[in-house]
Amino acid sequence: MNKISEKNRDTLQEMRKGYEEIPVPNKGREMVEQTIERAKRDKRRKRKLIWLRNTAAGAAAAFACIIVLANSSPQIAHAMEQVPVLGAVVRAVTLRTYEAKEGDYEADAEIPQIVAEGGQGELTEGTEEINMDIQQFTDQLISEFEADRKEYTDGRESLDISYETVVDNERLYTIKVWAVQTAASGAETVRYYTLDKTAGRQLHLKDLFEEGSDYVSVLSDLIKSQMRAQMQADEGKVYFLDDEDVPESNFEKIQEDQNFYINEGGHLVIVFDEYEVAPGYMGVVSFEIPTEEIAEILRPDVGLLK
Repeated sequence: MNKISEKNRDTLQEMRKGYEEIPVPNKGREMVEQTIERAKRDKRRKRKLIWLRNTAAGAAAAFACIIVLANSSPQIAHAMEQVPVLGAVVRAVTLRTYEAKEGDYEADAEIPQIVAEGGQGELTEGTEEINMDIQQFTDQLISEFEADRKEYTDGRESLDISYETVVDNERLYTIKVWAVQTAASGAETVRYYTLDKTAGRQLHLKDLFEEGSDYVSVLSDLIKSQMRAQMQADEGKVYFLDDEDVPESNFEKIQEDQNFYINEGGHLVIVFDEYEVAPGYMGVVSFEIPTEEIAEILRPDVGLLK
């Protein structure tokens, strides 16, 4: 048995030597090696970011009340009235700004809210819910920045928050709010908020599907299939999937309230933050879901997807 094992080892070593001696263009080798290294490094960073997000949650609550009042003024209120109408029913305005610069810490944020065309007195239940969600999202980011600035006085960090309207049609109004946090490297976080104009309420992912349907599993499986297909077609694309070395980082399933929007073509788009399901160099990634693949579990009375 020992002799056979030894012979097999010699054979494997010869095969490996032969493989390593196959000439590979330097540029190609470097690209492959860099991709692998970036993927490993970003997976480690992803775990660290998750830990930092959890530990910063307590600090977020402590600063929220102060930040809500920061940088508000009559001038900003006047500027809000000058924003042109973006849609037939609602529009986006800058509610407040947040700016900070101290040493190597710098922040520049525009915090939006959406209002009914007739003015803030006519806010619907849906716009109020969206505005509250936007405030909580941006307050936490600013709180984390403030906490870091006070605790790590010799550090370096920047925070940029902005927004834009991405969908505005007869039925839907969707605003995209994004933040870029930069320390040793950058990380982008994006949130989409959708108002159903007809119903006057915020649209959540679960609202698209029949009650009791396992839309989480269905969407997750479709996304995994797209991930595998993309990686097979393009070696430059890498997702945290089917990795035996770091199984805890593998994408398993979406959240019940996963980030999403419905594009102008009437298709559901699922969105993931930078580092959430892929290395940092992939940025924010999204997956358009074919409507025919989920038709059986869609609510027939919603009628938003084509």
